Amino acid sequence: MRTVLITGAGSGIGRACALRFAAEGAHVCAADLDLAAARETAGRVEAAGRRSLAVLVDTTDEAANDRMVAQCVEALGAVDVLVAAAGVAGARVSPDSARPYSTLDIPTEKFRAVIDVNLYGLLHSNRAVARWMVAHRALPTADPFAAEPGSQPMLHAAWLSQVLGYLVQRRFGNEGLVFSHAFLMTATAGVLMLAVARREVPATW
Repeated sequence: MRTVLITGAGSGIGRACALRFAAEGAHVCAADLDLAAARETAGRVEAAGRRSLAVLVDTTDEAANDRMVAQCVEALGAVDVLVAAAGVAGARVSPDSARPYSTLDIPTEKFRAVIDVNLYGLLHSNRAVARWMVAHRALPTADPFAAEPGSQPMLHAAWLSQVLGYLVQRRFGNEGLVFSHAFLMTATAGVLMLAVARREVPATW
């Protein structure tokens, strides 16, 4: 029985992944900055007949990611799969507006907040899980974040996010830029990390 750790599991894509993995037979560690939402997801996983744990985590805090992994392992025995779904969309011009800032006018501090979650949060969660996997023979010993030939999923993710970002910009204009470069980096890197961990994509890809 596999154990899946999902960040951002309290809502959206993270919750959908949690429920699908549970339906496929996996136990789920549901991690989120909103503990109440994570607990709701965990309850739904348990209702599907699987074990689950809700964990509070701020993925921008590296130490918090290490604690998250430790809690998951203590409760569920292992981390076989990581879904790094925690992320934030582009900042809105006001709380009651649906319009995001454009690249031309987004305040630097608001863009930095997006990067902290969608880039550094991704790094911290992936690294915390990868360290545990390497220590417990669940991942090849090659460093998945090293800038060496043969272990570059993060670099490929950055390249793919640029290509996808260009396509999003062509379709949606500047309003899509913050989404594309923040969210797509998270999505592509997370998918590649998972694929390398499962040996479905060679580390040299």
